[in-house]
Amino acid sequence: MGLGFVGNLLDVFRTRRRLILNTSAAPSIARRYVGEALDDLPRDIVEPVSLMVSELASNCVQHAETDFTVSIERTEREIRVDVADTGGGGVAPRDPQGTEATGRGLRIVEQLSDAWGVTKPVGHDGSDVWFVVNLRSR
Repeated sequence: MGLGFVGNLLDVFRTRRRLILNTSAAPSIARRYVGEALDDLPRDIVEPVSLMVSELASNCVQHAETDFTVSIERTEREIRVDVADTGGGGVAPRDPQGTEATGRGLRIVEQLSDAWGVTKPVGHDGSDVWFVVNLRSR
């Protein structure tokens, strides 16, 4: 458990972090990790967060081709999840054709989260895709 400042109020939060190896099982491992980390929250919050993490984990496996870290930061107000890899290349939403089997992951994150984005680490390859789910609006 840690302490963080939100505005003028002291907000208590929990941060959890897990390294997940780049295997075909990684998306389901990431999804289970989220379910365990948020097991005290209602399913209507946990399931969309788990789905978004699974989509980002799939992107790490398919595109970055590296191990990745899932970080979950939780306050009374929100959940922030970061999925960070060390692969090269960029991250951008696609608009796949109806017959394409892949390419919708970032659009799912865009639709289900309250905010999301991508940051690039300084000094090394990789991407950090993050999203926020506001607990008070659900």
